[in-house]
Amino acid sequence: RHTFGHRLRAVGVGNETRHALLHHKSRDMSTHYAIPKIGELVEAVDRMGDAKDLGMTVLRLVAG
Repeated sequence: RHTFGHRLRAVGVGNETRHALLHHKSRDMSTHYAIPKIGELVEAVDRMGDAKDLGMTVLRLVAG
């Protein structure tokens, strides 16, 4: 289930569909098996684009 859930998330399958396919009693368990990769997290922050121009706080990833 872990690998299947992870691969479903990697190809963009939504949470509701993953839950139905994994058939867990708890929705929390379906998301537990499909944690985001660091690349997904960085991409999500990058989608904010010019948020600082809108007066929003921006999270930056600093390679170190």
